Amino acid sequence: MNSIIETEESSIQPGILVDRDIVDALKLNYMRIDPFDESALEPATYDLSLGSMAVVTTSSEPVDLAKDGLLRIPPYAAALVQTEEVLRLSSRIAGRLGARSNLLQNGIIASTGPQIDPGFYGRIFVNLVNISDRPFSIRRKSKFLSAEFHLLAREPLRTYEGPNQNKTQLSDEDINRMVARSGPTLKDVHHDLLEIREYLKDAAMFGRELPGVSAEIKSYIDQKMAPTAAPAEVVPMRTLAVVGLAVTRDIPVTIQWLDESYTATFFDANISMSGDTKEEAFSNLRGMIADLFIDLDAEPADRLGPGPRLQLQVLRSFVARI
Repeated sequence: MNSIIETEESSIQPGILVDRDIVDALKLNYMRIDPFDESALEPATYDLSLGSMAVVTTSSEPVDLAKDGLLRIPPYAAALVQTEEVLRLSSRIAGRLGARSNLLQNGIIASTGPQIDPGFYGRIFVNLVNISDRPFSIRRKSKFLSAEFHLLAREPLRTYEGPNQNKTQLSDEDINRMVARSGPTLKDVHHDLLEIREYLKDAAMFGRELPGVSAEIKSYIDQKMAPTAAPAEVVPMRTLAVVGLAVTRDIPVTIQWLDESYTATFFDANISMSGDTKEEAFSNLRGMIADLFIDLDAEPADRLGPGPRLQLQVLRSFVARI
């Protein structure tokens, strides 16, 4: 087989495939993406969407997104999810995966393998870990992974034959492994640490009358607790900084110090994001509003529940496509 695949309009050369190369590779059966969505093509990647089944460490039963439509990952919990798409790579194609920005901006880490080997067939299974102190929600068929495809200069001697070959559904082993992790989680540890902080605060107050309490401990606690008294401020958001979206009227954003971080909230739409600084919290909220509007606006109205439908109605009163 030649190192360059010739087509009528273009040639695919070894290396990273751009959007039209991916289309040509599909036409030549060098790879398959089922179902294929042309709108998921990026300049040099293809966006994979969330599939119909998931398992969350805080639940004893799998989540059927085909029925529920929405996956919720509590703070510090993890979910094993699958892609909607089934991939088939020939011996000349390899892939690499990465999380889309809508996950990273919300404190979600996607744990994926280093690459998709040549000859792979099946769905991609990914662990999503919520390392933030806020719950994260994502709808079925929302784009959440970016796949980069490479044409190899030569065929390898062997193709993929690992445990995920021909795997298209969560196995009983996958489900049991995630359920087994539903004991004490980082969420529980976080809750315990908050209780300890309250105990330390009480100890510092008591220490004002008890000479035996260390002055250093009192100073540390006072320093940590002082920002909680800072008043909230309302800042107008006048742009989402996303091509194709415009803010039709100022979005009122309330910024306040909460649980050792800044929280930016758009109360009308019930959307909040946190950050180490006011600017970071504001920026994270801006990205969340844009991603949520794009995702909800793309869904048929009859597939949205009462909560998301109300969120979209509020967002449409502030944001418009241009």
